Amino acid sequence: ALEYLEKGLEVQPDDLPARRETGICLQRLAQAGAPGHSIERARQHYETVLKDHPRDIETWALLGRVDKEAWVQSWRRPGSDAKTMHDDAAYEDALLRAAMRSYERAYRADPGHFFSGINALTLAHLADHLGIQAASAREREVMAGAVRFAAENEDDESQRYWAAATRGDLEVLVGTPDAVTRAYKE
Repeated sequence: ALEYLEKGLEVQPDDLPARRETGICLQRLAQAGAPGHSIERARQHYETVLKDHPRDIETWALLGRVDKEAWVQSWRRPGSDAKTMHDDAAYEDALLRAAMRSYERAYRADPGHFFSGINALTLAHLADHLGIQAASAREREVMAGAVRFAAENEDDESQRYWAAATRGDLEVLVGTPDAVTRAYKE
C-alpha cells in the first residue's frame, strides 16, 4: 500500500487523504518491525503534513495515535511485571503528554470529534492514575461533559456505532458499573 500511495503522491503531492494514509502505513510498518521503519519516521511524516495543514483534525488525531503508541511501547515490554510497567509508564511522561497534546489539539479544533476527545480524556485519566499532573479534575470533568455531548448528538448514521462505543468508554472513566453496563449494551 505504501508503494502505491507514494506513486499517487508523485502525481498529486498535496492529496491530504493519501498523506494521512501514508502515515498510517508508516506507523503499521514500524509496529511490525519492518526494516527502515520507525515510530519516529511516522511522527515526522505527520509533522510535515501538519506544516501544510495545521488545522487538520484527522492528522492531529493520527499524530496522537503515533505518540500514544510510542508511549505504550516505552513501558509495555515482555517479561515486565505490573509495578515495573507502572513505573516505566510514569517515567515516560513526556511521551504521554505529547499524545495528550495532539489529541487535545484535534478536539479543541472540533469539539464534535469525540474520537479525539475520548482519547485525550482517557490519557488524562491514565496520567492521573500514574501520579502525573496533566489535567485538573475540573478540566477532566468539563472535557467529559463535552465528549458526552458530542457523542450523544452525533447525527451521521455511519458514526453512530462509534458514538455509542465512545459513550461506553466514557462511562468506564467517569461512570458507575451500572452506567458502564447500560452504555455498552446500547
